[in-house]
Formats: sequence, structure tokens, C-alpha cells
Amino acid sequence: MNIYTVGNSIEFDKYGLEEIPEHDVFVYYYETAPYEGSGFAAWKNGDKFGYHDLGHCSCYGPLDHIDSRAIYTLDELVMIADGYSYNKGPEVVALLKEKI
Repeated sequence: MNIYTVGNSIEFDKYGLEEIPEHDVFVYYYETAPYEGSGFAAWKNGDKFGYHDLGHCSCYGPLDHIDSRAIYTLDELVMIADGYSYNKGPEVVALLKEKI
């Protein structure tokens, strides 16, 4: 699996990376504050795409409850990511498109 980060994203440590389900390509942006974090992840599996909101608080982590399904078309993912512009969703999808 190829994993890429966008911009000045915080990279997940090896334990965090173990939580990411296997995909063809996985791209994310993640940042933290004292007790919370935010971000956006998108991936490609075969000819379908998926995403996950990496937001979290002190009671759960950014990769908890990640839905590993890839059920969207690329056009649908682009529209979804536009709603996550505060978490760099469009930039994540742009890098995903570049890497596929």
C-alpha cells in the first residue's frame, strides 16, 4: 500500500499506520491541537474510492472507527472532499488523483 501525506501533515507513527486498512493508495492530512485533532483521508481500492474524517477528541483517535469500504466514484469523492475544505479535503483528493 502506498501512503502519502499532504502539506505539513502530522505523520502517523507505526502503530497508527497499522490501523489503516489495506488500500491501493491512501492519502491523508492530519493536524492536532492540545486535546483534539482534525483531518481528512481518501483512498483508492480497485476502481472505487473512500474517505474518512480524521477528526477526534481526547476520547477516541483519528483512525478509530475508520470505514474501509471504497464505494464512491472519483467524481463523487471530489464533491465530498469539497465539503471538507477546512481539513484540506480538496488537496488530499488532488494528491490522490496525482498518485493513481
